[in-house]
Amino acid sequence: MAAGSDLGSAGCGLALLAEFSYASARDAFLVGREGDRPRTAEDRDALARESLDAYPAVRSLADAGLMSRTAARFDLDVDVFIAGMEQRLPTRGS
Repeated sequence: MAAGSDLGSAGCGLALLAEFSYASARDAFLVGREGDRPRTAEDRDALARESLDAYPAVRSLADAGLMSRTAARFDLDVDVFIAGMEQRLPTRGS
């Protein structure tokens, strides 16, 4: 709020930040304990049941390992969060 956000935006922003921080921490814990995200195998199985030309974008993301939460993904989440919150700030002089 010190940056100029209204109470509602600040509260919702804090909740969003907490949610994706929790999701990243949960996934890191599960990967450390189980070696993979629980849904990763399900995602692979679902793609395997489809033709190779089905869902090309999802296949590309999965093949590149971008379907799971990583430190790089968390950094992107934070960058997008900050950019979005900045867009919600009132313009100076308004």
